[in-house]
Order: sequence, then C-alpha cells, then structure tokens
Amino acid sequence: MRLRESDNLDCDDQSLGGGIYFRHNIYQPYFYQIGFEYLGQYEAIYPALSNPSVGAKYKGNVFAIGVSAGRIFSLTENQNIVAQIGAMPWYIDVEGDELGSKVDNDNKGISPFASLAYQYNMSKSSYLELGYQYVYGVGSDSTGGADINQVFLGLGYRFGSSEPETVVQTVTETKYVTVTENSMTLNLGENNSTVLFGFDSSTLNPDMYSLLTPMENRLNDNPEALLTIESHTDSVGSDAYNQKLSQRRGDALKDYFTNKGISADRITVKAYGETRPLVPNTSAENRATNRRVVLFSPSFEKQDVVNEKTQSSESSVQGAEK
Repeated sequence: MRLRESDNLDCDDQSLGGGIYFRHNIYQPYFYQIGFEYLGQYEAIYPALSNPSVGAKYKGNVFAIGVSAGRIFSLTENQNIVAQIGAMPWYIDVEGDELGSKVDNDNKGISPFASLAYQYNMSKSSYLELGYQYVYGVGSDSTGGADINQVFLGLGYRFGSSEPETVVQTVTETKYVTVTENSMTLNLGENNSTVLFGFDSSTLNPDMYSLLTPMENRLNDNPEALLTIESHTDSVGSDAYNQKLSQRRGDALKDYFTNKGISADRITVKAYGETRPLVPNTSAENRATNRRVVLFSPSFEKQDVVNEKTQSSESSVQGAEK
C-alpha cells in the first residue's frame, strides 16, 4: 500500500508538539545538542483502498531525535541569537480507518534540519528561547511525507553555572626608563693613610685593593661608565722624573682595572706629576698631601627596565543547558 502526499483529499497543516533537549558547550560560543521531540499528530483523508470514491481517515504521530551543532551569537549581556544545524532520525506511527478494517503503516528515516532562535537570559542559569525550526522531508510515500516547519517557545536551565567562572590574567609589560647616575670620585692620598704606592714606586700596594672596589663595581655594573685616573706627585726630584713616575702609577692603576674585566678604551690616564699641588711642598705633611691619586667617573645615563603588572578578569558561563 502506498500513500502519496499528492493523493490526499484533506490534510492537517498544524499541530502541537514538544520536546526535551540537552545542550552542552563544547567551547564558547559553540555547543552540541541532543533533543527528544514529539513533532505532533497529523490527520489526512485519502481515497479508501477498496472504494476510492470514499474517503478514509489516517492519522500519524511523529517522533524524532535531533542531533545538532550550533553557535551562540551575543547581542547584549542578556540577549543572544542561537543557530544550529543537524540531522534528525524520525519515526512515524500511522493508523488508517479503511472501510471495515484498520491499517497500520509505520515508517522511519533521517532528515536534515536547522533552527534559528532568539534567546533571552532571565538569570545566570535560566533563559527563554523563541525560534523557528525547519525539518526537511519527514515521512515517505507509504506514510505521507512532508517538510515540517515549527515555531517554538522553550525554557532552558544551565546546570553548574549559577556563578560564572572568573579567569584572572596577569599581564607583565616591560618598559624602559632613562636613569641618570651621579658621578663618583675617589681621592686616595697618603695623608689619609691610603698609600697606594711605596716611595718612588709604581707598584700597587695589595693592602689597598679594597679601596678600589667601589669604582670597580661601578664600572663592571654599568658599561656606560667611564674612568679618568689622575696621578700626582710631590716636588722631590726633577720635573721629568716626577712626570714619568706619575705616568707609571697611572698606567699601573689602569692595568689593575683592565685585569678586572674593564675595557681599556673606557679608561683615561692623566699624569700631572708635580704640576698641580694642593698645598705648597714646604713640609713632609704637605708633600704627603700632594702625593695622591684621583679616580673620577663622570655622570651618565642608562636604560633601566621597569616591569608593570596589570590584571584583567574575564567571566564565562560554562556547563550544560537543558
């Protein structure tokens, strides 16, 4: 027996239906959904098999399982558009009142479907949906086939989402600022018991190395820093001799710093000999004052790194929807 849709004498085109749906967020804003649906009961009048001039009443109940994937498009904080597409296995139970007998025609199949809905969030865990669903080609020649167009109203509940998940992100931003380092001067003279060199000698006194440490640290920690070594003597001896002694002492200090890893092109030696006394060379005490070394590192600018941390929070609703 075959019932072609084109053969019906009269047919319902409206019916009430309902369903239960499970929706799970795969990854915001995407989800999958499984629905158990009753698509309604439809009645139609077909020519009776034994007497086509008489109408026979048929009614069919349509049941389906919808499997779909979808996406949520956010409009505002409380309003979304929900779109989905999928496949719907269906089952139709058709009963016909033929003349003097009952006819039972059951059928099943799979049809594609799609839906589009407006979603309004009443709270963090509940929402309403108003939408349209289209199912293509439900039924067959033996049961009477048709496309099903539905307007639906649904109430949903989100499990496990009464409180949104808050993700706090810490972002570290690196900035560079220009810093000015002040100059440094070390006055090393015999009148303050800082005897760097013995009498008539250009050999550094190892006991005085610790006095050079502050300048050594400055130069090693700051590649921008430069050093000028000024070497002075008293007036004992000839001018030429004192000039050469002053040069040897300055060079000895330069060698000390280069051996500590300081590049030689950052160091300048100025040998003044006896030409720049602080006081007249008229006594042993004054001559000790004039026998001195001055280490001078001028001010400079350098780039310092400043790490600024900022925090941002982001809330997301995860979980299943029903």
